[in-house]
Amino acid sequence: MKKKIATPNQTNFNVIDLFEKYIYGNTPLYTSCMKAFELFGKKEDSKNNNVLIIISDGLLNDYNLEKAKKEILTNSEKLKITIICIYLNSNNKNKKKKELFNTIQNNYDSGAQFLFSISSKVNYNNIILKYFIKKKWKIPLNGVANLFYEINNSDELNELIKLINESLDENNAQEQINQVIGELLLDKIINTNYIKQFKPEDQGKGMGWCWAYSISSVIYLSISRIYGRKLENFENILSFILKSENAKKTDDKSKHGRETFKVALNVIKNYKLKGKEVNSKMARIAIMEGRPCLARFELNEYEWENFKSFFKKNPKGILTKKDLEYPKEYKNDNDISGHAVVLIAVEENSLLFLNSWGKNFGDKGYFRISDENVLHELKFMDIFWEEDDLTSGEKDYYNNYFLNYIRKTNTFLTESNLSIKDLENKKEKCYLCKKDSFFKYYELIDVHKHRKNDDIDYREINVRCPICKKKLSQEKISSELNIYLYINKLIKE
Repeated sequence: MKKKIATPNQTNFNVIDLFEKYIYGNTPLYTSCMKAFELFGKKEDSKNNNVLIIISDGLLNDYNLEKAKKEILTNSEKLKITIICIYLNSNNKNKKKKELFNTIQNNYDSGAQFLFSISSKVNYNNIILKYFIKKKWKIPLNGVANLFYEINNSDELNELIKLINESLDENNAQEQINQVIGELLLDKIINTNYIKQFKPEDQGKGMGWCWAYSISSVIYLSISRIYGRKLENFENILSFILKSENAKKTDDKSKHGRETFKVALNVIKNYKLKGKEVNSKMARIAIMEGRPCLARFELNEYEWENFKSFFKKNPKGILTKKDLEYPKEYKNDNDISGHAVVLIAVEENSLLFLNSWGKNFGDKGYFRISDENVLHELKFMDIFWEEDDLTSGEKDYYNNYFLNYIRKTNTFLTESNLSIKDLENKKEKCYLCKKDSFFKYYELIDVHKHRKNDDIDYREINVRCPICKKKLSQEKISSELNIYLYINKLIKE
C-alpha cells in the first residue's frame, strides 16, 4: 500500500474486517507479495517511497522459503518499498511491550523468523520509526530496528495500524523538514569562517576554542527547531560566548576544557534553553528524538597522536580502543588534555561527532567511534527546551502557520526525489504578472507583528515576485516553491 491505509470513518472500525475472508486456509504469502510488487511497479510514482504492510502467520506454503526471501527483498529494494511485517501469534496472550528489535529473538518460531527477515531494517531517521520513538516505543540503542511486531488480538492490531497511519500522516512530515534543515545547518557550521581563526592541531592540546564552537553548535541547532523564533547567525552566537564573562572565567587552560558543561549551562539561559548532563544511553535517546548533544572527553598525548593519525589515514573509519593503544612503558598520568565536540548521530555500528577542526579533518569535519567506551571520560549534555520556554508568539506561529504549511508541503517532502539545490533552477509563473522566474529569485518576506487586542506576537509570511515585486499569497504558490523559500530563509539568516 502507499501512504495510509484507507479505513472507514467509524470509531468502532476493526482492521480485521478488511481481510477476514482471506485469512483462512492456505498462506500464499509469496504470491501475494509478487502481486503487490506488480501493482507498485505499474504506478506512475513507483520510484517514490511506498509502504507494504504484511499481516501473516509467516507460514509460507507457495514457494521455496529462501528463494522467496531473496526475491521479496530484491523487489522491495528495487521499488523502494518499506515493508512492515505484523506477525499473528495466538500462543502468547500477554500484552506485548512496545519494543522493536534488529535481531531475531530466541522465542521467534519459523513463521516469525521469516517475516522478520523480510521486514525493512531502518534507522531512527526513517519517518515511521521516528514516529514510534516519539510515541515512546523502545528501539535498540544503535538507532536501527526492523519494522516487525507480534500481535495476538484484534485490539492490538487496530492500535498498531492506527500508529502506522499516524506515522504516515501529513503532519509528521515535520520530522523530514527538521532533518533537511539540520543537514544544511551542519554544513554551514563546518564551513564557518571561525575555522580559519586557529590551527586545528592546537585543539587536541586544549588550547583552542573547541568548547565555544561546540556550545555554539548545539545552541544553533536547537534554536533551528523552534519555529517562529529568529535563527541567530552562528558566528554571532560564537562571538557572544567568547565575550561572555562566564566563559572567560571558566576558560581555564589548566583544566583542559573540563568546564565546558559549566559554561554551557551559563550561556544557554540567554537562548531560553536548558541543559542536563546525561549518560550515554540517554544521549543516544536524545539523538534519536532529534536533539544534538554536547560532549567532552580526554586523551593523553600519545593517544592524541593516534587519534589524529587514524582519521588522517581513515577519514570515514570507525575509531576503536585498540586504535588508541600506546606502549605500556608510557606514563599517561601527565599530558592529559580535554576536547569538546557535538554528538550528531547514532549509526548502526558507531557514534558520529561534529569536530571543530574544519572540513579537512576526518569525514568532512566529522569523526566516528565504535562506542562510548573508546574515549576517556566521555560525558554528554542534552540541550533542550520545554513548552514553558516558548513565547506566545512562537506557539501561535507553530499552531496557526507552521502546521498548515506542513500539510501543504507533505507531498513534496515525502515523494520528491529533488534536493533543495535542484529546486534553485526550477521555474514558477507568478499568478499576477504571468511571468516565469527561477525559484532562487523569489523572496520570502517574514514580518514580525504584534496583535494588541490579545497581546500576541506573530509572524506574517508573504512571498514577493522578483519581476512585478508584488506580494503573493502562500496559498496560491506551489508546495515546491514554499519549501524551497522556507528552508533557504532559515539557512541564510
